[in-house]
This record gives sequence, C-alpha cells and structure tokens, in this order.
Amino acid sequence: MKKTESSRNLLLAGAFTAVVLAAVISLFAFKELVDVRRELLSLRSAISKVKSELSTRISRVEDLIGPNSPIDKYISDMSYVKGVLSDLDNIKRILSEMPDDPTSGYFRVLVIGSEKVWFEVGKGNKKYFAEELFPGLSPERFYYFKSPNVDLDYIVSVPSDSYISIGKPGRVFLIFFGVGVPGKRPVKIVELEEKYYPSLRSSFHLYIPGK
Repeated sequence: MKKTESSRNLLLAGAFTAVVLAAVISLFAFKELVDVRRELLSLRSAISKVKSELSTRISRVEDLIGPNSPIDKYISDMSYVKGVLSDLDNIKRILSEMPDDPTSGYFRVLVIGSEKVWFEVGKGNKKYFAEELFPGLSPERFYYFKSPNVDLDYIVSVPSDSYISIGKPGRVFLIFFGVGVPGKRPVKIVELEEKYYPSLRSSFHLYIPGK
C-alpha cells in the first residue's frame, strides 16, 4: 500500500514538475514572441520613416529638376538664349552677303531651335525640293525669278506660284532677296506661322517683273 502511494506521489510530483516546466517554457516563448513582435514593429516604423524621408527627398529632387522646375527653366532659358544668339549670327551673315544679281529674286531658309524641320516647295504634283532642314541657315537658294545660268547643288529654280509646306510653324523663316535694280535689292524676312502657303507670289506679296 505504501509503495503504491509512494509511486502515485512520485507521478504527481513528476507531472507537477512537467507542468511547471511547460509553463516556464511557455512564458519564455511568449516573452520571446513579444520581443520579436516589438522588434518587428520597431523595424516597420523605421522602414516607414525611411520611406517617408526618401519620398520627401525624391519629391524635392523632382521639384528641382522636373518640368517647369527652376533647373528646367534655367536650361530652357540658356537653350533659348543660345538659340537666339545663333539665329542673330545667321541673320547678320545673311544680310552681309553680297548679292550676285539684284535683278533676280530668290529666298533662303532659316530654321530656329534645335530640331530638324520638314520643308517642301512644289507646284501641283511636282516637288522641286522636299527635305528635312537642319537648324540654322540652309545653303539652298530658291530662285523664283531669273535663275542664274549655273548648275550648282544649292541653287533651286522654282515657279513664282509654287506652294510651300513646312512641318513646324513658328520654327522657319524665309529671307527674301527681292527683285530690284543694280546696286539696290529689297530684303525682307518672313516668319512662317502656317503649315501651308499656296503661292510664293501671292502669299508673300513678291514683286515679279512683267506680272
């Protein structure tokens, strides 16, 4: 009887000890879980703060270099100034050229900006010139009255009632060296604000002797 009671007490003590150990282990595990959760929350907060700071910095950078930003406007202004200075140099060079024959009439093409522009001269189904012109003063001379008796690549003879078609209005100027008298030739510069002009003579009010 005593042995049975002693065995039972031993089993109860072992069970109690196991329960206590399990409880202690559970408490440690719970504490570890709480600590891990706290660290995860702290890490999430830190990541959120870093993301917020990065977003703010990126937003500031975009404000500085994005469209309509101070840097973008500065670059645009500098490009515009350089373009204007280049265009002024071109115009000065044009006006300083010695006319070959003031009794003839021709025009040249000036493209402003930094991109090529489509330029076309024709009549009916015939195209006398159709190319993309680079920025600056094109080398071609388009004679609409009394073409010179030479065959050069940059000389293009066109009828005075030819049409003109361009790709980008506001980017092309025509410099007309009009028909005059020996020692005196009228010169005028016209900005092309439309994509299509049906006739050189009537669209730009050119003087054509005999017409």
